[in-house]
Amino acid sequence: MNHSGLYQLAFINNDQPGMQQQVEWTRGRSVEYLALDWQTGAAAFAGGWCKAQELARGAIEMTARGDTQEIAAQYATEQALRGAVFGDCRVARSEASQGLKLARGRLSLPRVALALALCGETNQAKTLLDEVAKRFPEDTLINSVWLPFARRWNYNAATRRKR
Repeated sequence: MNHSGLYQLAFINNDQPGMQQQVEWTRGRSVEYLALDWQTGAAAFAGGWCKAQELARGAIEMTARGDTQEIAAQYATEQALRGAVFGDCRVARSEASQGLKLARGRLSLPRVALALALCGETNQAKTLLDEVAKRFPEDTLINSVWLPFARRWNYNAATRRKR
């Protein structure tokens, strides 16, 4: 099992020392940013939205340079999606914009489209959904999960706006 999985198991079991052990494993390694991402997810899940935002900023800053920009975009757009789910659309829009400036890839585009759909930004979401479908027609996960889910949310948001 990898360190991410061990961290997640420790989190599920409320094993703080186990979580810390996995975080410590990353220290000084080229993948140190992973620990910040794990902690971001854990903080958000546990209701620590402010802490999650702080940790996400650190992970994004650590990966926004060099050959890890796609990872930085993934982290920013995951935070955008968290913001949308938590009803913090200001953060969702800001993180979505940052993520798309870093990279417009298969990890970032669907997350931004869904975040914007959840925030009622139906025109922007539709534009991104169309871009995703055009750029990744062979991607099973995108076409079987992300696009249908995001399109459904976008349709529902557009329908609510018309009422």
